Amino acid sequence: MTELYYYFYGRFNDNETAIKLLCRYYKTEMRLDSDERQYIADALIGHIKNAGDQNDFGYAYNGLEMIEKNIHYLPRNIIQRILEKYTCNEVDMNSIHRKQVYTIIKGFFQNNEAERLQKQFLYLDSVIIMGMLKDIYSEDRSNHGQPAINFYGMEEMPITMECLTVPDERKSLFETYMDKVRSERVFKEKSRESILFKVSLEQKTKIMVEYSDETYKLDLKSDMDNVLNSYGKTVFLDMKKAFINSRINKYISYKLVYLNQYHGMTQQKFYFDKCYDYSDGEIKYDDKKKKEIPLTYSPKISSIYAIVGKNGTGKTSLVNFLGNDFDTIMYRLGEEETTVSKIVEKYRPSLRGTEFLVIFEMNKKKYYISNMTIKKSPEEIMEYGSGTAGSVRRQLSKIFYFSNKIDMNEAFAFQGEKNNDLGETQNYSEQRAFAERIEQIRQGQDGQKQKKEVKTRYFNRDLLFQLLYLRDHFEKKEENLKKLLWETFSVDDLTIGDKEKDDIIRNFVRGEKTDIHMDFFHTTNTLQYFSSGQYARFDFFAKLYWIVKGYANNKELIKSLGDSGRAYENETIVENDSAILFIDEGDLYYHPEWQRLYISDLCKIIEEAVPCNLQIIIATNSPFILSDIFEDNIIFLSEEGESEESHEQTFGQNIHTLLKKDFFLKYTMGEFAREKIVQVFEALESKEHQENKEDQENKKYQSRKDLADNMSQILKPDITVENVYQRISDFAMAIGEDIYRSHLLGLIEEDMKKTENRISYLKKRQQEIEEELRDLEGKTYDKN
Repeated sequence: MTELYYYFYGRFNDNETAIKLLCRYYKTEMRLDSDERQYIADALIGHIKNAGDQNDFGYAYNGLEMIEKNIHYLPRNIIQRILEKYTCNEVDMNSIHRKQVYTIIKGFFQNNEAERLQKQFLYLDSVIIMGMLKDIYSEDRSNHGQPAINFYGMEEMPITMECLTVPDERKSLFETYMDKVRSERVFKEKSRESILFKVSLEQKTKIMVEYSDETYKLDLKSDMDNVLNSYGKTVFLDMKKAFINSRINKYISYKLVYLNQYHGMTQQKFYFDKCYDYSDGEIKYDDKKKKEIPLTYSPKISSIYAIVGKNGTGKTSLVNFLGNDFDTIMYRLGEEETTVSKIVEKYRPSLRGTEFLVIFEMNKKKYYISNMTIKKSPEEIMEYGSGTAGSVRRQLSKIFYFSNKIDMNEAFAFQGEKNNDLGETQNYSEQRAFAERIEQIRQGQDGQKQKKEVKTRYFNRDLLFQLLYLRDHFEKKEENLKKLLWETFSVDDLTIGDKEKDDIIRNFVRGEKTDIHMDFFHTTNTLQYFSSGQYARFDFFAKLYWIVKGYANNKELIKSLGDSGRAYENETIVENDSAILFIDEGDLYYHPEWQRLYISDLCKIIEEAVPCNLQIIIATNSPFILSDIFEDNIIFLSEEGESEESHEQTFGQNIHTLLKKDFFLKYTMGEFAREKIVQVFEALESKEHQENKEDQENKKYQSRKDLADNMSQILKPDITVENVYQRISDFAMAIGEDIYRSHLLGLIEEDMKKTENRISYLKKRQQEIEEELRDLEGKTYDKN
């Protein structure tokens, strides 16, 4: 059985079965040697690392339950070997791995509370706190110009490993060790035997953190929620304040992005700051181009950028690159002693063949990251690498991604695969929500085919965000929501298509007591009150509010609903955070009036945020949004692969002026109407041209019948010689644009006059010819 499950992983239910069988049917009387025990641990760990609960999309949702119920059947030495498979980095940075380790310890030591708390401290709490202390110490050394320490080995060491030595850039040695008897982890300078920082367990439930001569005390938490959230960023910032009395806000501000051979783009430049440029391996900087924006959108918003261009010019690709690929590269480069090319090869193989350069500012210093050879760069722009700015993982700007777009191919191909990489962008797109619902429906159908009940693991987080947004803004008055949303909004009309639950959600929004709990959100149902445009706008409001204020405002309420330990602090903005909001065509489905209000609405929601620093990057096709953005903060993308400078003011600009720019429209009317108008003009002007030619060169004259035949093909087939001018006049009067309408009516009037003159001329000529014929005929008669 061990051999079977060593090689076979199968589906999530196979992982759950493997955990149960390999634990439950282990016989304590079996005499196994060391290799055999290791074989069992190796077979188990692959299945255990796929274990999760109902909130963990992409994991076996009964896996943690199987661990807790069955892990105690194994002997202690196999448990130790399983725990050895978790690195400090995995426990520190990955919430799912923390839950797995927590469950193993809880399940195995369920009858020994004291030992359970000690093991939890050694393998979870102390690992997380040591990770925080490592980051604080790295920053402290960087601030004082001391060489960076290579902490990579410490991060990759197993959580059970008792001792490890790491060097700094000058080869000085430092040692970290775990003392199981004293229940402590220590980091010290090896040559001096001086302790730099330490974390220890005292009186079974008290954690003592020591850094230089300072101390910081914590209570050991035994609940999943606190362990899952890494004690939250608040604890980290409090420790920084206590230990080094300063906080460097590692807020990133992009200056220039260059991409070549990325998602079809060729040598595309994105100018966030027009002082910077790149060509032929050389980075250039010209401070004469620098302009200051004359206002602040909000004290919590450092900048708003807009990326605009026709479809296919790279707006979404830039968002994907910065929010996913570059995010991972920067995190890895800041932590590992390696090169950009090696990171691309190991973590982002999809970037093979892509050339990129990103220039950015962090802590008032300018850096660049590139996988190309940079031949020349201004002295003030440094290459970013391992140890450049100290440890960055806990302090770099969080990244949030919003989009209303849905790609059906991606949605139905979605398999719920997890991403365990560092620095993962928080995805609040409609694509993710839709794909998760589709996956849950698919699993339900599979369950029906197999005639078994499928226990849902889908958590409808959008529904939670929406109800909390409505509840927080209801404030005993429905009028508050009408002002925020629209005048016809009514709580009484809210429904999710379930009569029993509809009253619950309405009472919840009004702030009344209900029996709502977290299980309530294990549903694929959505609020059905809205039109597609209304829903898109409301859903964005709810998600943004949740990130900047909703979670912080409802921590206790969420716990009271029976929260099962989701890592909300990692998914939202907490006090003093820096964050980048990528909004990819967020105005999709919006009525033009709502597009006009978009930036204003965005700023109003962020005004409610906890103290933070936000940079907002919006990919859009809306001239309404551009009229709220300064021209220096707009990146115009052309079809030729260059971002172009705006030569016109955009802020406060009339949208008709903006629409005339080729980035939006070649013409300011529908193409079908334009083509018809042009065809009518050309027909009339061609007739005029022909007439002139005939007058001058006696060439063939185009008759009124020819015009009628031409117009019957352009306009309607029933046009005749008798009604051609009336029909052209009717068409002209239907044109909304005054200039085109007036010009066409003028051409008709002129053509009619010319036609009337021609008729008079021809009648006169006819009379002259008839008189001449009579004269000729008379002369012939006289001769005879």
